[in-house]
Amino acid sequence: MILIKHINNIMSIDSIVMIFLWAYFIERPNKLYELEAKLADRDFIRASKNSIFNINHIHSIEPDFDRRLILSMTGDIKLIVSRQYAAAVKEKWRLIMIEKKYRVAFTIEFAQRFTVIFSLAVIAITIAGMLIGFKGQDMRDVSTLFIINNGLQYNTIMQIAGFSLIIAFFSLLLFSEHVQTKIRFLFRGFLLLLVTLVTTSIFAIIFNWFPQDNIQDWIGFVLCTIVCFAVCFALTLLKLKLEGKKYTKLLIDYKERRNNLK
Repeated sequence: MILIKHINNIMSIDSIVMIFLWAYFIERPNKLYELEAKLADRDFIRASKNSIFNINHIHSIEPDFDRRLILSMTGDIKLIVSRQYAAAVKEKWRLIMIEKKYRVAFTIEFAQRFTVIFSLAVIAITIAGMLIGFKGQDMRDVSTLFIINNGLQYNTIMQIAGFSLIIAFFSLLLFSEHVQTKIRFLFRGFLLLLVTLVTTSIFAIIFNWFPQDNIQDWIGFVLCTIVCFAVCFALTLLKLKLEGKKYTKLLIDYKERRNNLK
């Protein structure tokens, strides 16, 4: 069985289609245009009249004479792209590079938000435990978040991590470029607060963080959640403000350089 991701390129030679993989090739009776139609939505693109290739196997692109391209492929394979298809290959490669950069940026942003939310949650729970301890109460009688009087249990940390992952995801979603043009900022903030309260309530009920019939504990829990949310929201506002200043400065510098060239 051939995995499509392992296909490097496909060439048509003397009415025979040769499928090149990482270390070997196989022959098939298919027509090249038939395979091209089947692989059109799998990042395969035509390099010449008798070859197509998997753009994910490109390591580098070099210009060649007569507006052709030389592709360095997986397995030290060199593939020539004719000038007729060079523009389409460069555009496809550019879009893939943009997508990869976006994925990396998304991962980094998600990790940053998760780290901030997780850290604040741990700090808030630790401070709450210290305050309860100062009153002379056994923390285990107040909440299952604690197993001893001076720390958090391991499964509690995992619960907080799960909660933080969910909030980080919705935070990134609500403040993404696709959403911010459709929903006003304050309403997105309200939605994130609502998601935070609902998520923490679900976790509190599922994992029995504290007695569900204790109104005082619920009030303290909601207030603590709102405070933590306010801190996270303030940090987000600060970040957006700093980014806005950065882009404004870049725009001003660009206009100045453009005016100097005139």
